[in-house]
Amino acid sequence: GQQRKPQGQGQGQLQTVTFDPPPIPSGAAMRTNYQEGNVLFTGSFSHGGTQNEGRASNSSTGILEMYSTSTLRIEMVDSSLFTLKSVDLAEYSTVFADQPKTVTFIGYTEDGSGLPMQSFTTDGLIDSIGGIDDFETFNFPAHYSETAAFGGLKYVLVNTNGFAMDNLTVQSVP
Repeated sequence: GQQRKPQGQGQGQLQTVTFDPPPIPSGAAMRTNYQEGNVLFTGSFSHGGTQNEGRASNSSTGILEMYSTSTLRIEMVDSSLFTLKSVDLAEYSTVFADQPKTVTFIGYTEDGSGLPMQSFTTDGLIDSIGGIDDFETFNFPAHYSETAAFGGLKYVLVNTNGFAMDNLTVQSVP
Protein backbone atom coordinates (compact mmCIF):
# COMPACT_ATOMS: atom_id res chain seq x y z
CA GLY A 1 0.00 0.00 0.00
CA GLN A 2 0.87 3.66 -0.01
CA GLN A 3 2.91 5.14 2.79
CA ARG A 4 1.07 7.72 4.84
CA LYS A 5 2.80 11.06 5.21
CA PRO A 6 3.22 12.25 8.77
CA GLN A 7 0.72 14.94 9.76
CA GLY A 8 1.83 18.40 8.66
CA GLN A 9 4.42 17.16 6.15
CA GLY A 10 4.10 17.22 2.40
CA GLN A 11 2.24 20.51 2.35
CA GLY A 12 3.28 23.13 -0.16
CA GLN A 13 4.16 26.76 0.30
CA LEU A 14 1.36 29.12 1.34
CA GLN A 15 1.17 32.50 -0.41
CA THR A 16 -1.32 35.29 0.18
CA VAL A 17 -1.71 37.65 -2.76
CA THR A 18 -2.29 41.12 -1.31
CA PHE A 19 -2.13 43.21 -4.53
CA ASP A 20 0.16 45.61 -2.63
CA PRO A 21 1.37 48.15 -3.43
CA PRO A 22 -1.26 49.59 -5.78
CA PRO A 23 0.02 51.30 -8.96
CA ILE A 24 -1.91 54.44 -7.99
CA PRO A 25 -2.80 54.75 -4.26
CA SER A 26 -5.99 56.71 -4.86
CA GLY A 27 -6.76 55.40 -8.34
CA ALA A 28 -6.58 52.29 -10.47
CA ALA A 29 -4.80 51.05 -13.57
CA MET A 30 -6.34 48.73 -16.14
CA ARG A 31 -4.43 45.48 -16.49
CA THR A 32 -4.49 42.35 -18.62
CA ASN A 33 -2.11 40.55 -16.27
CA TYR A 34 -0.77 40.85 -12.76
CA GLN A 35 1.86 38.72 -11.04
CA GLU A 36 2.62 38.52 -7.36
CA GLY A 37 5.10 35.87 -6.29
CA ASN A 38 4.24 32.72 -8.24
CA VAL A 39 0.57 33.65 -8.80
CA LEU A 40 -0.52 35.06 -12.17
CA PHE A 41 -3.85 36.74 -12.95
CA THR A 42 -4.92 37.33 -16.56
CA GLY A 43 -8.05 38.93 -18.02
CA SER A 44 -9.33 42.50 -18.12
CA PHE A 45 -9.39 44.06 -14.66
CA SER A 46 -8.11 46.97 -12.66
CA HIS A 47 -5.43 46.96 -10.00
CA GLY A 48 -6.13 49.79 -7.64
CA GLY A 49 -5.84 51.31 -4.23
CA THR A 50 -8.31 51.07 -1.38
CA GLN A 51 -8.54 54.83 -0.87
CA ASN A 52 -10.82 55.52 -3.85
CA GLU A 53 -14.07 57.26 -3.04
CA GLY A 54 -17.01 55.04 -3.93
CA ARG A 55 -14.92 51.87 -4.21
CA ALA A 56 -14.43 48.90 -1.89
CA SER A 57 -12.07 49.64 0.98
CA ASN A 58 -10.25 47.76 3.73
CA SER A 59 -7.11 48.07 5.81
CA SER A 60 -4.99 46.88 2.86
CA THR A 61 -3.59 49.21 0.22
CA GLY A 62 -4.14 47.30 -3.04
CA ILE A 63 -7.00 45.31 -4.55
CA LEU A 64 -8.07 43.71 -7.83
CA GLU A 65 -11.37 44.93 -9.28
CA MET A 66 -13.46 43.10 -11.87
CA TYR A 67 -16.03 45.30 -13.51
CA SER A 68 -15.95 44.10 -17.10
CA THR A 69 -17.47 40.93 -18.47
CA SER A 70 -14.02 39.44 -18.96
CA THR A 71 -13.04 36.13 -17.41
CA LEU A 72 -10.35 36.27 -14.74
CA ARG A 73 -7.84 33.40 -14.91
CA ILE A 74 -5.66 32.45 -11.93
CA GLU A 75 -2.67 30.13 -12.31
CA MET A 76 0.91 29.63 -11.19
CA VAL A 77 3.68 31.32 -13.17
CA ASP A 78 5.73 28.11 -13.12
CA SER A 79 2.67 26.01 -14.17
CA SER A 80 2.73 24.08 -10.89
CA LEU A 81 -0.42 22.76 -9.23
CA PHE A 82 -2.02 24.61 -6.32
CA THR A 83 -5.03 24.76 -4.03
CA LEU A 84 -7.19 27.70 -2.97
CA LYS A 85 -7.49 28.36 0.77
CA SER A 86 -9.32 31.68 1.24
CA VAL A 87 -10.18 34.99 -0.41
CA ASP A 88 -11.51 38.40 0.64
CA LEU A 89 -14.36 39.64 -1.58
CA ALA A 90 -16.47 42.79 -1.73
CA GLU A 91 -18.80 44.63 -4.06
CA TYR A 92 -16.73 46.63 -6.53
CA SER A 93 -18.43 49.96 -5.91
CA THR A 94 -21.03 51.75 -3.80
CA VAL A 95 -23.16 51.54 -6.96
CA PHE A 96 -23.68 47.92 -5.81
CA ALA A 97 -24.64 48.83 -2.22
CA ASP A 98 -27.45 46.60 -0.96
CA GLN A 99 -26.83 44.32 -3.95
CA PRO A 100 -24.98 41.19 -2.80
CA LYS A 101 -22.63 39.80 -5.47
CA THR A 102 -22.20 36.09 -6.08
CA VAL A 103 -18.63 35.37 -7.19
CA THR A 104 -18.10 31.96 -8.79
CA PHE A 105 -14.77 30.13 -9.04
CA ILE A 106 -14.35 27.16 -11.41
CA GLY A 107 -11.21 25.10 -10.88
CA TYR A 108 -9.58 22.87 -13.47
CA THR A 109 -7.19 20.00 -12.83
CA GLU A 110 -4.11 19.05 -14.81
CA ASP A 111 -6.12 16.77 -17.13
CA GLY A 112 -8.59 19.60 -17.90
CA SER A 113 -11.40 18.24 -15.74
CA GLY A 114 -13.53 20.89 -14.09
CA LEU A 115 -14.33 20.81 -10.40
CA PRO A 116 -17.79 21.71 -9.10
CA MET A 117 -18.29 25.47 -9.12
CA GLN A 118 -17.64 27.26 -5.84
CA SER A 119 -19.68 30.40 -5.29
CA PHE A 120 -19.50 32.94 -2.50
CA THR A 121 -22.10 35.68 -1.98
CA THR A 122 -21.13 39.00 -0.43
CA ASP A 123 -23.40 40.77 2.05
CA GLY A 124 -24.10 43.83 -0.11
CA LEU A 125 -22.69 46.19 2.53
CA ILE A 126 -20.21 48.69 1.11
CA ASP A 127 -19.54 52.19 2.42
CA SER A 128 -16.16 52.94 0.80
CA ILE A 129 -13.33 54.68 2.67
CA GLY A 130 -13.59 55.73 6.29
CA GLY A 131 -16.20 53.18 7.34
CA ILE A 132 -16.09 49.49 8.04
CA ASP A 133 -13.98 47.08 6.01
CA ASP A 134 -16.05 46.29 2.94
CA PHE A 135 -14.37 42.92 2.38
CA GLU A 136 -15.49 39.57 3.78
CA THR A 137 -13.23 36.52 4.10
CA PHE A 138 -14.46 33.31 2.48
CA ASN A 139 -12.78 29.92 3.01
CA PHE A 140 -12.72 27.41 0.17
CA PRO A 141 -14.18 23.97 0.98
CA ALA A 142 -12.15 20.76 0.80
CA HIS A 143 -12.90 20.18 -2.89
CA TYR A 144 -10.76 23.27 -3.62
CA SER A 145 -8.37 23.31 -0.67
CA GLU A 146 -7.33 19.69 -0.05
CA THR A 147 -5.14 17.92 -2.60
CA ALA A 148 -6.38 14.50 -1.49
CA ALA A 149 -9.71 15.39 -3.07
CA PHE A 150 -8.38 16.12 -6.58
CA GLY A 151 -4.56 16.36 -6.71
CA GLY A 152 -4.34 20.12 -7.31
CA LEU A 153 -5.57 22.89 -9.56
CA LYS A 154 -3.92 23.83 -12.86
CA TYR A 155 -5.94 27.04 -13.19
CA VAL A 156 -9.12 28.71 -11.95
CA LEU A 157 -11.62 30.84 -13.87
CA VAL A 158 -13.80 33.54 -12.32
CA ASN A 159 -16.62 34.64 -14.63
CA THR A 160 -18.30 37.19 -12.36
CA ASN A 161 -18.10 40.98 -12.70
CA GLY A 162 -18.79 43.82 -10.27
CA PHE A 163 -16.61 42.58 -7.42
CA ALA A 164 -13.31 43.36 -5.72
CA MET A 165 -10.76 40.80 -4.49
CA ASP A 166 -8.00 40.94 -1.92
CA ASN A 167 -5.88 38.51 0.12
CA LEU A 168 -6.23 35.41 -2.06
CA THR A 169 -4.40 32.61 -0.22
CA VAL A 170 -3.09 29.74 -2.34
CA GLN A 171 -0.96 26.74 -1.48
CA SER A 172 1.42 25.07 -3.89
CA VAL A 173 1.23 21.31 -4.30
CA PRO A 174 4.60 19.70 -3.46
